[in-house]
Amino acid sequence: MKILPAQETSFKPLHKMLIGAISARLLTGGLNLRLFDAVREWRTAEQAAADLGADIRNTEYFLDALTNIGLLEKKAGRYRNMPLSARYLVSGSDYYVGDLFAMIRQMSIDPLTHLEALVRKGPGTGQTADGSDSRERCLKGARASMPWAVGEMGSRVARIVEKLEDSRNSKKCWTSGAVMVSFRFTSSRQARPSNR
Repeated sequence: MKILPAQETSFKPLHKMLIGAISARLLTGGLNLRLFDAVREWRTAEQAAADLGADIRNTEYFLDALTNIGLLEKKAGRYRNMPLSARYLVSGSDYYVGDLFAMIRQMSIDPLTHLEALVRKGPGTGQTADGSDSRERCLKGARASMPWAVGEMGSRVARIVEKLEDSRNSKKCWTSGAVMVSFRFTSSRQARPSNR
């Protein structure tokens, strides 16, 4: 029998990268289904499935999976959001980041679906998955990222910018984004006590 040499390193970091995709997929699936909205309060799998119009058994499996990755808690056959999920993953929350995560997925993860083909054959057509142009993407990105950037005030600013008559102009959109970033910086500086 051949004796394997002692290992100085572990493949654990590689394994962690690989299974990270599972957690990410569970998170995005929950957001797409609006499952976190369905479990704001303690709910059974049957109640959550009824809210979602989904299969009871598979909903229970999904709820258990979300519990296993720490997004939900389960007691006596009932589920509800953990505080982190309640704050950021419920669509009615001032801090909701579901739209931001969808944008990140669309821009950063979805293009990797055909990674091997892109490497072998070169770049694709450059079209976006949703068919939007750069101005639409700019507005969508500003709207989606504002809760993350500056909380509810950022969402309000993004909605105002979206309503501006000339907001379809790319230059205006990027200028508005700079204003929002400037607003964030100014607000955060004013919120801090002075050390002088």
